[in-house]
Amino acid sequence: GWVKPTRLYPSDHPRRRPHRLPSPIVRGKVAALDRAIAKEGALSIVVLLRLSPAMPLVLASALLAFTQVSLGPYTAGTVVGLLPFSAVYCYAGAAGAEVAADAASGAAGAHEEGPVPRWLILGAGVIATLLATWKVGRVAG
Repeated sequence: GWVKPTRLYPSDHPRRRPHRLPSPIVRGKVAALDRAIAKEGALSIVVLLRLSPAMPLVLASALLAFTQVSLGPYTAGTVVGLLPFSAVYCYAGAAGAEVAADAASGAAGAHEEGPVPRWLILGAGVIATLLATWKVGRVAG
């Protein structure tokens, strides 16, 4: 069965104590993120952090480790937040394979942009970043 994170790291474990973070700036960011999670809900904040192209996944995971997010919302938010990027990567791989196949066969043709334009995907990522920043900033302020 699954082991809950609280069993791996109980509340008195050093990894779950934000006051043990080395920098006061990082402690402040984690505290603001924790307040946003308490107010807006863990699932929505995790999804927005995962959708944001400005927040590396490793950094978001590290920050979320010091918050009150439990395993369920963390996992669900990660899956939902990473689905759009996974779809884009799959599409890019398929388009690349098609271009490579055309190049190998000597058929050099202009390829149309896919069903979702790149600017739309980039715009959605920027909006998710701004929304996550605004939500966390609103609660922290």
